[in-house]
Amino acid sequence: MKSTYLFFFWLSFLFIACQETPEFPDPKFDSTDTRVYEVRRDTADFVNLECFMDVPNGIDRIEILEGRSYEVLDVLEEYKGEKELNFNYQVDVSDIVRDSSLAFIVKVYDLKYRTYNKAFMVRVKKFSVPEIILEGGGTISTDVDAFSIRATLTTGMIPIRQVRLTVDGEKQELPAVEEDMTEYLLNYRIPLRRQKEYSVQILLEDVDGRRTTKSVKIFKVREMEKPVKILCGGQLPYEVLLEYDEQNRISLIDVLEHYKFQIMYDQIKEKEVIRSISQSGYGLENPDNINYVFNYDTTGMLQNVTESWGAAVTYHVGQCLYDKEKLNGFVAGAVVVTQVAYEDITGIGEIMSEVWGTAFAATLERDRLRATDFQTMRIPTYLKQLPYSLFVPFKVGILFQDVFLSPYVYLKMVKYLDASVVVNNFSYKTDEKGRLSSLTRTSTSTGSDGRAIMYYYQFVYKDTVLPEN
Repeated sequence: MKSTYLFFFWLSFLFIACQETPEFPDPKFDSTDTRVYEVRRDTADFVNLECFMDVPNGIDRIEILEGRSYEVLDVLEEYKGEKELNFNYQVDVSDIVRDSSLAFIVKVYDLKYRTYNKAFMVRVKKFSVPEIILEGGGTISTDVDAFSIRATLTTGMIPIRQVRLTVDGEKQELPAVEEDMTEYLLNYRIPLRRQKEYSVQILLEDVDGRRTTKSVKIFKVREMEKPVKILCGGQLPYEVLLEYDEQNRISLIDVLEHYKFQIMYDQIKEKEVIRSISQSGYGLENPDNINYVFNYDTTGMLQNVTESWGAAVTYHVGQCLYDKEKLNGFVAGAVVVTQVAYEDITGIGEIMSEVWGTAFAATLERDRLRATDFQTMRIPTYLKQLPYSLFVPFKVGILFQDVFLSPYVYLKMVKYLDASVVVNNFSYKTDEKGRLSSLTRTSTSTGSDGRAIMYYYQFVYKDTVLPEN
């Protein structure tokens, strides 16, 4: 009897196992990755979307969809019944005249009403022409003693013949253009000894004799103008009002309907420092009233930072660690951070480049970040009286990172342990007076909707005319 029970048990098990094995498996492609093609109009009028399809149930039809709107562009029924297919679909790019990015989805339907998708990205470069791409804008207003002109000069597929740079009509010496070079990275430091307008012109010519020029005006001023407001967009939909004291220092940062930050200054010896930053919330829904106090020794070197919520006082940063007079690390709770990152900016000197993404006591070595690829474009809202950027305010840390804690614009934020891993990219623009008008942070990761995570900052000055809604 026992053997009979065992026989029926194994028979039932085999029956269930067979039932769980699909009789007709889903269709699939050779890979699930998005296939990317890059072409230039000089050499291509068409791009072929290619992949291998394995469709055990047999193909019913194939649809070509626009990858962003999901509009059906074409329906292919000539492959009906086929089970294995080396698919090839031609896309016409002959009418594209500027750099473009095209997205497509290839969707296969089988005869059992199952479907499967594969994404394709086609990046099309326009016809080769000399092009000068400037960082920032064509007008710069600055109080630095030297400004670095940075630009990418490209001629597409046609080699460069010459690159020429003049300052106030005088030709400057540049690194030589190598043979068959089609892209030239210009990074030229211009001394600004006097308060005046400097006229800069860049010329690019390819071997076919085609030329383009770009002009830049640099105004050396005694003191940079400061904004009265910052409009934030993207992930930070804030409006920030700024108030200044008699010495033109920021005294109040008012993140409307969220938080206010009152800044108190002090002087130790002949050094001007920030003594405290008091955060207060709007209304009962934001009761985060925190007072951050920066404590110094008798020479003005920062020793620690405390934070108090009512009567409770804790350490924001417990102890600063120095190598001579240079901050090398700190202690926060049980965390000890060493080898703080710095970057040397040509003509400016060494500045602290580490960026703090979490509370200091939660710092992990693998998560540390640093800024790199610094420009000589000053950020007018920089809190220069804070000796080091040892401040991560509760809930609005990214805002402070981007516009208050760095003296200069930088273009990349990377992993501390591996600079090849870019976490955020930055770009900036100047207005017609050469003032910093906008700063944008774009994350290399995407949100839940598949779109890039972005933060926008628009700097508003007393005479700024905002566009009407």
